[in-house]
Amino acid sequence: MIRVLSVEDDHDLQRLLALALADGEFEAHFAYTGPEGYDAVLALKPGIILCDLMLPGYGGQELIRLLKEKPETRDIPIVVVTAYYDSASLVESEIRKLGVIEYVRKPVRCGDLLLLLRRIAKDLPKPSAPKPEGRPAP
Repeated sequence: MIRVLSVEDDHDLQRLLALALADGEFEAHFAYTGPEGYDAVLALKPGIILCDLMLPGYGGQELIRLLKEKPETRDIPIVVVTAYYDSASLVESEIRKLGVIEYVRKPVRCGDLLLLLRRIAKDLPKPSAPKPEGRPAP
């Protein structure tokens, strides 16, 4: 199961995402501000992050920059999901330079978002099998 963290301040959209991700394929977690999202990424180590740009505390762009600077979080795929339309092409270009893999404008259809998450999940590294406990091999 892939752990997905959605960093979004719109509670209604978070509820909708919770329903869409409740199919057992994804383990959904939610944060509502930039700082809360940052702490959640460090604590949860999600496989995929969904991130709005306009967040309380600090915005999604700053959150992405902080995550891409840290070796332990820089490779987590980030999908920006935003209603940000002012100079949208310029913003999208700047966001993509930070290393996000997709930029999706709201309103977003849950079915389309699920397809996108499945496509990203296929490219994630498979978790390694746990090592057996006991004595080390000679």
